[in-house]
Amino acid sequence: MEKIKKNKKKPAKEEKKKTLPVEASIEPDYQLSVVKKKLHVVDNRTGKTININTIEDLQLLGVSLGEVGGAESTWESVASSIQNFSPNQLASLKNILGGMAPTAQRVLIEEAIQKIVKHSSNKDTFALPSHPLMFTLLAMFAGKPDMIPRRLLTKPYSEWNETEQKEAEEFFSSIIKIEKTTSYDSGKEETSSKHIAVISDNPKVEASAQIDISLFKSDVRFREVSLALYIKRTFGAEGLRHLLGLLIGLEENFRNGHFIWSVNDHLARLGHKKKANGSYDHELKKTASEIIRIFQSLFITARRKDGKSETVRGERLFSIDGFQQEIFDKVIIDEKIKLRATDFWYKNAFEPKDGQSAKYTKLLKKIAQENHRLHPLTIYLTPLLAIFWRMSPQQKISVTNLMDWCHLGSDSRYKMRDLRSLESELNYMKEHGYLGEWSHAGEKALPSDCENPFNCSLTLTPPEWFGQEIGRIKSNKEIPALEHKKEDKLVDFEEFKEIYKRSSLNVRQFGNHIGITGQMVSYLLNEKRQISKEVSDKVRAFAKKYD
Repeated sequence: MEKIKKNKKKPAKEEKKKTLPVEASIEPDYQLSVVKKKLHVVDNRTGKTININTIEDLQLLGVSLGEVGGAESTWESVASSIQNFSPNQLASLKNILGGMAPTAQRVLIEEAIQKIVKHSSNKDTFALPSHPLMFTLLAMFAGKPDMIPRRLLTKPYSEWNETEQKEAEEFFSSIIKIEKTTSYDSGKEETSSKHIAVISDNPKVEASAQIDISLFKSDVRFREVSLALYIKRTFGAEGLRHLLGLLIGLEENFRNGHFIWSVNDHLARLGHKKKANGSYDHELKKTASEIIRIFQSLFITARRKDGKSETVRGERLFSIDGFQQEIFDKVIIDEKIKLRATDFWYKNAFEPKDGQSAKYTKLLKKIAQENHRLHPLTIYLTPLLAIFWRMSPQQKISVTNLMDWCHLGSDSRYKMRDLRSLESELNYMKEHGYLGEWSHAGEKALPSDCENPFNCSLTLTPPEWFGQEIGRIKSNKEIPALEHKKEDKLVDFEEFKEIYKRSSLNVRQFGNHIGITGQMVSYLLNEKRQISKEVSDKVRAFAKKYD
């Protein structure tokens, strides 16, 4: 514990700036304090300072915030006391307040936090690490979507004809290599094998990954071709879109490096719409869950081909600390995972250990809602340029170099076609706020019209909002969005019964409308089962449609 000396003769003006009295009329039991820009609670009875991270930490004081003060307490503004808090300390305080019962103290502090957030945070953006290693990681997702034989997964292996079996084998062997080793350590010959996935091999980076094959032994969807399929989908525009969705989830949970991932919340961040019954499409849920498992199960090794030193060696992007599925009638209603981004690429960007400043940039949240089939280049180029702009607000790059970053033009037959696609996508990015302006040094209106199009130099500038965000970061005024999201109250039993009664349907018909069985409807009418959030959402959606 750090001792804090009291100074009763401290000028009143300075006292107001540094501390927040809990009661103005009597000596408070404790007070919030800023010590070296960190949030502390000072116990005035002992003079000791406790660093606050959890509600349990408050219990060490012997008194909780909810027990102090009352309706007659008078308060001075807390804005001056918390405006110097770091983003992590603001997030910590917000988390603590969220676990407390409503009190005058809590409301006042929350209002002060919201006032600061309103003037310093853009709720339409999220943070992306921008340290040099991110160039290596992003390059793994470059390239246009390849043809994937998804039709092979629509029928059992036993029904494949000879042509389909050959196609599946070629696809599988192009993605996954099996390396066998022989050992005599035990005095006898022992053969072991490991599965290596070829993630990326483009002009900028080559990457592979060792597969934790034990994860897939009990899951038939990850067998052979299915496994290769999901790896291919993960390390492309589709997978990058899911990764950006995860970054938004981390942003909404204060950039602590971990959060409770829900498949329904994730699909909402990606802009997917629910069906008429109030639930997301089953295939969307399945794909999201499998891609997340790929991210946390592969040990990635990647290196830059241009001689840069940013190398990844046997690292996972995420780890899973816990897992829960809500299943009804063999259908996933919701899936929740305690997901943690590994420090080497995420948390170290916001809390560097070498004493340097934080290294991150900003993106618009709507980038995760772009269609990965129609605009794969936009999904890839937007984060790439945001990292370049973090280093220099105006980027000059040759057409050839930019196409290499995008893994375009590798086949000379389609090189000009790829260039025109790139030009079209740059215009799309400008139109939607991902890019400010773009120009080139050639003699014609477009590089593709020039005599030597691939030798043209491009100038790419960021949009206006980006400059404002980077200005906040550099002045240490940028903080993550801390707004409290109000969740819809679950339908209670009385409301459930009323909606059922108004429908004039029997239990089977009502169940069909909201996606559950008639027996489950009966259980809920008799209050023998709890109403889940998913069922609650479906009932509300049905009630609106029925009314």
